[in-house]
Amino acid sequence: MRYCPNCRVSVKEPAVKCPLCNASLAQTDGPVCTPAYPVLEDPLKRYNLPIRIALFASVLVGIVCLIVNWLIPSGIFWAAIVIGGLIYGWLTFRFAMRERYNIGLNILFQTVLISVLVIWLDFQIGFSNWSLNIAVPILTAAATLAISVIIIIRKMDLRSYVIYLIANGVLGLIPFLLLCLQVVTLRWPATASAGISVAALLGTLIFADAGTKTEIKKRLHL
Repeated sequence: MRYCPNCRVSVKEPAVKCPLCNASLAQTDGPVCTPAYPVLEDPLKRYNLPIRIALFASVLVGIVCLIVNWLIPSGIFWAAIVIGGLIYGWLTFRFAMRERYNIGLNILFQTVLISVLVIWLDFQIGFSNWSLNIAVPILTAAATLAISVIIIIRKMDLRSYVIYLIANGVLGLIPFLLLCLQVVTLRWPATASAGISVAALLGTLIFADAGTKTEIKKRLHL
């Protein structure tokens, strides 16, 4: 048993700090503290050695690719493409293990990460602008549609996914903004992405109940 002299309360958990005032707890002569909740095991801990081996192998592959690309010039810095793919794979794996139950956040993360990857790939092969003209608008539109379909089919609470739906909707407007700035030259993907985003955002406002609107204001600090 632990005791807080400031709050004059006993704490049955094996804590070091008081949950009320954050002061140091004193040990008393009472029964030994036992955790009320089970300690959650890190899902990656059991695979610690295989993951480290795979990470080391990935680093070796990246180094070998850099050396080969430097010794045998081909006019394209293809080693950067390989390294970008390896980084994407590891970031995806790490995030998926940490947030494997949050579908909306995973879709948003993948949308941003793949968009960055395809833009990087486009730059490495000469930047013909296919990433901004085609890839990014299709990715953002597909992500917005995916979250919308998941909400409809699985009949999930809109409140749980509304922030991710809004975030993907805002991302879908970026290609149209780039089209207006003449950075993007192909109209139909950017226009389609913007149309889907506007429809999703308007649908959120129309079908959202009072609780969902309160959640939006709370998350956006409105």
